[in-house]
Amino acid sequence: DLDNDYQPSSFEYLYSPYFTIPAGADTARLEFMQNMVVNTSEGAGIVQYSFDGIFWADLGYLLYPGSQNWYNANMGGIHVFTQNTNGWIKSSIQIDPNDIPNGQEFQIRFYFLSTANSNVFDGWAIDDFSIYIPTLAKDAGVIAINNPSSSTVAGDSIIVDVDVKNFGKDTLFVFPVKYYINPTTVITEIISDTIAPYDTIN
Repeated sequence: DLDNDYQPSSFEYLYSPYFTIPAGADTARLEFMQNMVVNTSEGAGIVQYSFDGIFWADLGYLLYPGSQNWYNANMGGIHVFTQNTNGWIKSSIQIDPNDIPNGQEFQIRFYFLSTANSNVFDGWAIDDFSIYIPTLAKDAGVIAINNPSSSTVAGDSIIVDVDVKNFGKDTLFVFPVKYYINPTTVITEIISDTIAPYDTIN
């Protein structure tokens, strides 16, 4: 509730969309800005993740390696944010692939709770949530379809023309480009050309 204080015995959730960390990524980092105003140990926030939206696990722990401002207290064996941040602060954590494997779709939620005898304050605000993926060594993609520019008639002979960009760190010399000619038939063209990092070819 952006307009009112949280109440005693509150259990509130803020959900992210689903994400997938690419299989070739070495690391990934979750970051967000937070502004928390609570009565310490009576109101707390936890970051959790899930693969199915049903079962949730806490992400990281107090003094987690490679983290910044990640949890500040242990409440009954659960590591939580429970503090007055005095404005916005950044919190971040490196995602462990043992917890969230690369290639596995997952969702994040921010879980806020307060005790039954809690005094009420502003609560926990979240902003600028992001997951950063490092640049991959080999990572190319189609950024424009130049031809065909619209739907085609069955039986027509069409030259497929696309722009391909190298988003990765390595120079590419051979790479596949795939396209559909109907809902089920995929055509794969193997392109032999040189694309320097961050360059585009036609």
